[in-house]
Amino acid sequence: MLEEVEDPSDAAYSAYQGKRYYFCCPACKPKFDKNPRKYIRALKNKQAQAKRTSSR
Repeated sequence: MLEEVEDPSDAAYSAYQGKRYYFCCPACKPKFDKNPRKYIRALKNKQAQAKRTSSR
């Protein structure tokens, strides 16, 4: 889950709080739907870490 999606038009997605979250694998969608806050928190942490790494 939490990976970049090359073509969002072909990807499964869920809408949560007015934003779309895309999945590279349809099997991840039910996991996200069950606990979206968990995965959004992990995504934000991953993005923050990548930003810290790229600014070095």
